[in-house]
Amino acid sequence: MDLLIAGDVVPRENNINFFKEGKIDAILGNGLDVLWKSAEQKIFNLEGPITNKEKKIKKNGLNLKINPDVVNGLKKMDSLLVLANNHIMDYGEEGLTDTINILKKNDIKYIGVGQKKSEIIKSCVINVKGKKVAVYNCCENEFSVATDKHPGANGCDLLILMDDIRKLKEQNDYLIVIYHGGKEFYRYPSPYLREVCKKMIDCGADFITCQQSHCIGSYEIYKDRHIVY
Repeated sequence: MDLLIAGDVVPRENNINFFKEGKIDAILGNGLDVLWKSAEQKIFNLEGPITNKEKKIKKNGLNLKINPDVVNGLKKMDSLLVLANNHIMDYGEEGLTDTINILKKNDIKYIGVGQKKSEIIKSCVINVKGKKVAVYNCCENEFSVATDKHPGANGCDLLILMDDIRKLKEQNDYLIVIYHGGKEFYRYPSPYLREVCKKMIDCGADFITCQQSHCIGSYEIYKDRHIVY
């Protein structure tokens, strides 16, 4: 199985027209577009809500959002979107609701968020050549995480996370975990993040990739399984 996992994606001023027009070759550029199309399954993190809402939440750093007009390009990229990240709630509950509605309307698969904690879509299963591959998405516990009363992302509650991983591995042939966390612009994982990832392997994960660092990072092999930081 050729599986391609991309990092954080946010359409910006320099490529938004390519997204609007669905020009995947122009979005990805020479070389990468060939690799993209050759993969049987593509996955990427959509780093922000799809919305026209103007009301931002108060936070340090950028408030990111994505123009709904880019949905044509998102569809053409033919990918599973993982949404558990630290920007998905930058425009509040309305921003997340808009995102979910737009993705559902356009039949774009997503995981990692929900209207409340009990309704989060944490994972999905990809059937490839007779094998069941589960993909699980979560993020570090920040302001974007869902609660029993508020919508948001699937946060990394270690007690729940390890149980989720065990159950998914029991029901599937392979399990991929996409974890949004780590220190931005730093190439190496913290000792804590390494221990969390190793514990996920112990509980059944076959491959883990951590996103958010925004730079080329590091990796290790633990019990014959890869962890990409």
